[in-house]
Amino acid sequence: MILLDDAAATQTRLSSGHELFIRNAAPDIAGNVAGLVCSVIGDAPDIENVHQLLRDELAEFLDLLAFVTQSRFEITKVDRVFDWEAGQGSRRMKLFETFPGLYPPDRDLTDEYLATVTSIEQGTIDGFVRVALKYFRLGFMEASAGDQFLRYWLALEIIAENRKVREKAPIKCTACGGAIKCAHCGDEPQRRPMATDAIREIIKQITGKSSVVIIKRQFAARNGITHGRDVAAIERESGQPLDQILNELVRIVWHAIIAEIPKPPAGSRLAFGERDEFATKTLTISMIGGFEHNGDGDHPPENALPNARIKVLGPDQRTGGE
Repeated sequence: MILLDDAAATQTRLSSGHELFIRNAAPDIAGNVAGLVCSVIGDAPDIENVHQLLRDELAEFLDLLAFVTQSRFEITKVDRVFDWEAGQGSRRMKLFETFPGLYPPDRDLTDEYLATVTSIEQGTIDGFVRVALKYFRLGFMEASAGDQFLRYWLALEIIAENRKVREKAPIKCTACGGAIKCAHCGDEPQRRPMATDAIREIIKQITGKSSVVIIKRQFAARNGITHGRDVAAIERESGQPLDQILNELVRIVWHAIIAEIPKPPAGSRLAFGERDEFATKTLTISMIGGFEHNGDGDHPPENALPNARIKVLGPDQRTGGE
């Protein structure tokens, strides 16, 4: 969603006292305006970390705007930070460029991987496994470890829900694991297993002797994220950084999915990649400098603001002198 008038800009004062200016971005190559440009102006203790402070304020504003409009708003990047005191001549600036963590990407997509996909794809894959595979892929695309965790947990829950035993089973004592029995009539109540029971069983089968600790850690993270707790609280309760908990979950989900995929024909040679880190990372490069405003008006116009670009050179682009 964009503003009605390309030439207009709207101004909003946030509860913090900071001002937010929103205008439409320049048209893209097809001539369509596909986004907004937002400027946040306000006091900050230093130029080093002000971008994160102002970005967080903008994100909270966009949370409300998305709710009010039922539309999508995404902060794609933080571009520039400037000193913005009225009439100031010499000004500091900080320019940013953000790249995906795996940029440039690895040149590792070999024929062996493609042949493995072809071999698996020719088998009969259950519909629920296809859905789990979709969420496994989408997990790589989320921007934060918390959002990634939810994608992978959903993939695990899909496998567990379809694998769980349907017959009723005794309700077990949480202390000893034995069946609960009524002291008055001797009845032993039963219930059908839930998806969470199946998830615990899958984790136990995959992780073995370490399962008790891992189950506790994974469910602590899952409950914390879905209930809106902050990352620091989740990490204190779980005893590990969220990135590491995510890495552990992805490995569990991978094994849970591969167990549901029919084995390819005998003699097939399969190749699988293996990563240690799954949390989405970005590389942000910043450059601090300065410029002079000697023109008319309290502030320089948009077209007079420095706009240097930062590039990352891959191995194929580097020269001996760089």
